[in-house]
Amino acid sequence: GKLDGGSLSDCSFEGNVELTTDQTRVVGGFLGSIRSTSTVKNCSQKGNLSTPAKVRYASLFVGHIAAKQTLLQNCSAEGNLVNVYENSGVFCGTVAKNVPGVVFDNCDTKFSITPISGGNNLGGLIGAVESADIVIKNCDTRGDIRVTAKHGNVAGILGYGSANSANLLIEKCSYEGYMGNASHNQSFYSGIVGDVR
Repeated sequence: GKLDGGSLSDCSFEGNVELTTDQTRVVGGFLGSIRSTSTVKNCSQKGNLSTPAKVRYASLFVGHIAAKQTLLQNCSAEGNLVNVYENSGVFCGTVAKNVPGVVFDNCDTKFSITPISGGNNLGGLIGAVESADIVIKNCDTRGDIRVTAKHGNVAGILGYGSANSANLLIEKCSYEGYMGNASHNQSFYSGIVGDVR
């Protein structure tokens, strides 16, 4: 559920995660959250994740990162995100405030996302980034974001970067897939980045 520092390498999880209560704020298929500086390398997740209602941070790989100088490298996530609400990404739900130096390097996803109406910040890699000096490089995402009702800040790589996300670097990344219908969105809808302020 929570990685409080240290490292994980050469690990994998295959199976479905079904959340049956909306009392949980953070859920991840591989890790719920990272709370202290950590390294995760050569790890993979394969399977589906479904939530019952308005869970704030959801992801197939890691739901929430609140640890500066964390490295995620050569990892992958594959499956379906179902009934997600906001701050949800296939690889990472959200990078929290005041945790600079998080690096995503060569982290790939294959997916479909089916969100519920009314939320914000969906990404084929990361839902939202709220901290400075985040690096996203060499990451490829492939899948469908099945937006059928109002949803803001939707993108194939990063859904949303807040005013705190200075010096964000995205390089050598790609997205391939279908993204619902732009007319269903409240705001900002793009192949790579939804909204970075």
